Amino acid sequence: MNIGLYYYNPFETGGCEKTMLERGKILSSLGHEITYIFGSKHPQINTIELWSEVGDVIHQDYLEKDFDIIIYDSIYNNKILPANNIIQIMNGNVIDGKESYNGSADRFVCVSEECQKQFKEKYGYDSVVIPNVINTEKIKKLAKEEYTIPKKKYNFVVVSRIDEVKGFDNLEKLISKIDSKTKDYQFVIVGSNNNFPRYVERLKQRFKKYNVIWEGLQNNPYKYMANADYLVQLSKFESQCMVMYESMIIGTPVIVTDFDNAKKDVTEARGFVLKQDLSNLDIDTILSKKGSFKFNCKRFSPHRLSSHY
Repeated sequence: MNIGLYYYNPFETGGCEKTMLERGKILSSLGHEITYIFGSKHPQINTIELWSEVGDVIHQDYLEKDFDIIIYDSIYNNKILPANNIIQIMNGNVIDGKESYNGSADRFVCVSEECQKQFKEKYGYDSVVIPNVINTEKIKKLAKEEYTIPKKKYNFVVVSRIDEVKGFDNLEKLISKIDSKTKDYQFVIVGSNNNFPRYVERLKQRFKKYNVIWEGLQNNPYKYMANADYLVQLSKFESQCMVMYESMIIGTPVIVTDFDNAKKDVTEARGFVLKQDLSNLDIDTILSKKGSFKFNCKRFSPHRLSSHY
């Protein structure tokens, strides 16, 4: 079967890009012919290189090639595809209007129960839930690679596209409170945003008075997670936060905002869930609990979902 996976504007570090890669791998292993399609004139090169290891990669605003099935990732997509057995993937943020859907799609897949609920309430469509795909074995292997940054007493990592929606205003509040308690800390920030480089530079200026290391885009973010006391993800909204699950697979607890999957899966044994206004932020508890989290990472392995395809 000839399958096209379409995502309009691929970023370099996003969960959608990684899970499209894994979807393609699964479908290819089942004998299907895979083609990745993107519409952006400025795709992130490393994403394209990874996709090309699985199948063909083409740039088309409007599809000129027929496929047996098109799997269409809706987030940030603004192109209408021809009706040709389309499976539309809804990644979340439906209520916030960050996703566009193709009304001619034959089937809809949501990546979380909350996304499914929002999609039904706003548009009236039924859907199935298939969580995004995580390659557990690869993550654990990469987490063991050499890490060269000297560690402090308290070590935090942020693995994220550097974007306003990812909560960098709240991150600054968190860092400033830690800075007021101790200077023996560091925040390592892994990620970039080539589409908005001025925003990245402004953030670097704002954060320069703190102990922050900007590592930029990295092919292996997992070694950074493995060597941190906490992963921090203070997003304004998430549907299924990939880095949160990846961090817990490695065994690193998380500090996250109260998006639905965090409220569902982050227990007291796995980290801290903060309100969007940080009103429940307790720095003393965060610092004192460092190293005391013990949980079974295997609980997160079901996100490898090849059986659904």
